[in-house]
Amino acid sequence: MNEPLTITLKTLTPLWTGGADGKSDRLHATGIIGSLRWWYEAVVRGLGGEACDPVEHPCIYDAEQPHTGLCLGCQMFGATGWARRFRLTIEDRTGAGGPDGTKQPTGNRYKGDGKTRPSWYFKGGRIGELTIKIVPTASDFDPVGILGPLVLIERWGGLGAKPQLGYGQIKIESAPSLDPDEFARGVQTIAATQPGTRPDLPSLDRMFFAEMQAPDAGVTATLNVKYDLRAAFRTAFDGNQTLRHWVCGSVRGEQRQASKISISQAVNGAVRVWGWIPENVPAGATRDQVVDKIRAALEVYGTLRYWREFDSGRDSLGRQRDIAAYLISLLEESL
Repeated sequence: MNEPLTITLKTLTPLWTGGADGKSDRLHATGIIGSLRWWYEAVVRGLGGEACDPVEHPCIYDAEQPHTGLCLGCQMFGATGWARRFRLTIEDRTGAGGPDGTKQPTGNRYKGDGKTRPSWYFKGGRIGELTIKIVPTASDFDPVGILGPLVLIERWGGLGAKPQLGYGQIKIESAPSLDPDEFARGVQTIAATQPGTRPDLPSLDRMFFAEMQAPDAGVTATLNVKYDLRAAFRTAFDGNQTLRHWVCGSVRGEQRQASKISISQAVNGAVRVWGWIPENVPAGATRDQVVDKIRAALEVYGTLRYWREFDSGRDSLGRQRDIAAYLISLLEESL
């Protein structure tokens, strides 16, 4: 059985993993595991493998079914009748911190009446350091399957919940070294054993990653970018509000849906923006048009430092058509 994997992390923006009464009283292992699973499954799908929706349509272990009824994500992270292949523990040295209460954008950013600013409610997360230990509980578990997604999160995304409000940007302070080629080619080999197509679920080959120099600090930058993106889609595509809510999210009744775009809080003057836009978008636009609109809005707000996107002329390093090679480039040093 593989040796335990020990990783020390430092928060760059508050980390949110949930808690009793909606308060982030401490870091919860389930929140960390759920985030790692989301990223692992996005990578698996991007490399052509099968990963179910563990919330809406989870797998159920059945020894008489192909692959025992489990997708590649469930095989590692567990499902009904099948235990997760590792145990995760946290040495929590964080404390309460971060934005708290109602926050608003600044400048000429108002609702349709031109007088009232939109607002978002924050609850303070956790800031500081933590050490996570990944302990294999099955002989076939390789901890690199956890380290790979964590490096991807550190360089391009966010850990934990509420990434659309800037939570979850981290720095890996200490960890075993990761061989990007070994990880990418390893996942590609695993994916080939159980091919799948899930165009309705997050997938690395339909994600984008950007960073820009921001004129605002902290959470103000997050909310200003969030407002500007929503404003850009308010009038775009003949005012298609279905498309706007599909991209930017909505909290209204039956239309409630999460944003497909996540925005970090400003760290050292930089804001990270990443998201997932599938090929099939609501009528009235194409995927390329939607992504172009997102990029244009970011370029109006700040100075774009980089843009990464698979098989796209928008990519700062040029179009890359080999998905494994693209993943390797993401796992190597950031731009």
